Amino acid sequence: MKSKKTLFTIFILLILIFLLIPTKKKYEFKVKIPGKKNYKILFDLSKCENCGNADWKIDDNYPDPEPKDPKSEKDWKGALSTLGYILFKTNRFKLKTIPPTGKILYGTNSSLDLKNFDLLIICEPNKPFSENEKISILNFIKNGGSLLGVCDHYHSDRNGDGVDSVDIWNDLFNSSNIKNPFGFYINYSNVTGDFFQSKIPCKDAEYILKGPFGIANRITFHRGATLHIINKNAIGLFTRKNILPNYTVAISHFGRGKVFFVCDSSILDDGTGDYGKKLYNDFFEEDNYKLILNGVIWLLN
Repeated sequence: MKSKKTLFTIFILLILIFLLIPTKKKYEFKVKIPGKKNYKILFDLSKCENCGNADWKIDDNYPDPEPKDPKSEKDWKGALSTLGYILFKTNRFKLKTIPPTGKILYGTNSSLDLKNFDLLIICEPNKPFSENEKISILNFIKNGGSLLGVCDHYHSDRNGDGVDSVDIWNDLFNSSNIKNPFGFYINYSNVTGDFFQSKIPCKDAEYILKGPFGIANRITFHRGATLHIINKNAIGLFTRKNILPNYTVAISHFGRGKVFFVCDSSILDDGTGDYGKKLYNDFFEEDNYKLILNGVIWLLN
């Protein structure tokens, strides 16, 4: 009888010890973010980013996510809600979304015109950009705006229109009178696995790889594409060990603006989204979230 009481006591003590051990935070809001007080970020939802099994939005409400003061990432509903929530909680960012019926504009009187924003985020577009939208995006960056662009693997056509995000991004890259202004194109590829820092000496790369949200040494893809660097405008950041030129992340300067490009949408996926869609929580795998958040800060620095 005593032995049973002793075991029970030990069991209770173990539970109490476990509860008292502080849990490690997944992320930190109090990071040092340079520059002006508030940055404005515009997410795009006009290119079928939530078609099929995809759900690349911060919330079901747009242009402003609701509630206005979320208490956790679960208060917003979308596979990018954790990314949006973390940025929001730093008190340095204002977030809006172009609705599914909207257009990407630059130089108009619209409140969602790119001229009113510092950063445009487009995650896995599945509808091609119109000619005017391509001009708008390029002029926005050329004049000092920034772009976080994300594609997925080849043959990831979510809406059955015959084109996927690889086709759509490459079409944008080839639309300028300057041949491929960003200095890279996307390979028609499908890769899965871990990718590591490319160890290229560069201040821009150094800031992203060792930025305010932590050190990004390794990222994990779940079916993504690869990049091919074609000129000095672009720098590849991650690749498989000793295998080149299959970069999976790149940064670039164009005019007065910047581009940060990632070749797999899954690394932004927080596992939430519309009911019935099969999503995964890959945002906190390896150093995925550190890379994305450091990249956002670099784009705005």
